[in-house]
Amino acid sequence: MKTDYEKQAINFLKKTGVSLSVEYLKHDKHFVDDTETRDIYTITLKRGCRNFSFSFGQSNNASGLYTVYPAHPPYKAYKTNKRPKYGTFASFEENENYSIPSAYDVLACLTKYDPGSFENFCGDFGYDTDSRKAEKIYKDVLNEWHNVCMIWNENEIKMLQEIE
Repeated sequence: MKTDYEKQAINFLKKTGVSLSVEYLKHDKHFVDDTETRDIYTITLKRGCRNFSFSFGQSNNASGLYTVYPAHPPYKAYKTNKRPKYGTFASFEENENYSIPSAYDVLACLTKYDPGSFENFCGDFGYDTDSRKAEKIYKDVLNEWHNVCMIWNENEIKMLQEIE
């Protein structure tokens, strides 16, 4: 069953002629500060000859189709998207919350506003202007913003801003 948010996102993509593809990449740590692993996907937005691809880290709750409990030490359970082969594990269970990123998941996470200067960005999000980490994040956000502007025009971005 699709939510109203998901329908809104799909309708936006159709209206603007943008296709979205989602390709599983790996199960790993995605963000610098991640303590847990998650499913990572390559997302591609395409409109005519313009396209924008980026890495998308799914929520931890919706990641890993299976949780595997090994038969031999170490006993730490792990998540995977591959069903384990018979005899190499004690047990496994399917993640009832597993899902691949939806159109809404992707569009809701995109940068929809110009981040402005580095100083303004740091002030808005509580980063230290002397931080290399903050500078890298700013450059990534700015790059995403430029790609959003390449795919959609100003009026379409205003419509995209309403998908939250």
